[in-house]
Amino acid sequence: MEELPLSGSFTIAFALLAAGYITWSVAKKTESGTLRRNGMAGIRTKATLASDEAWEAAHTAAAPAMRAAAAFCVLTGLGVLATSSKGGLAVLVVIVGLALLGGAMTKAMMAANKAARATIAADIAG
Repeated sequence: MEELPLSGSFTIAFALLAAGYITWSVAKKTESGTLRRNGMAGIRTKATLASDEAWEAAHTAAAPAMRAAAAFCVLTGLGVLATSSKGGLAVLVVIVGLALLGGAMTKAMMAANKAARATIAADIAG
């Protein structure tokens, strides 16, 4: 298989590294309580946006999986740079990395919704 063009490798790696940094920053800010409910950053579902308490519970629950997603982004970006001269391997690194990223973000969203719904139910019950 052909070598991945260097400009393409850098573009993919930069995008993944930036996504990893942003995801890590959002996880850190939501965990510390400094990222309030908003329409731009964080996990925004009907349940997580229902109240400030639901937002905070959701993002506290999702933070470990969001940190894992951030790590997968960074590792995939670095992997692309390391394997760019081996075209097929670089493509495999991207496919596996994005699959892991998707799984981690799915886990984060599921944890967030579960925690938000529990908070909403507790508010209704009492």
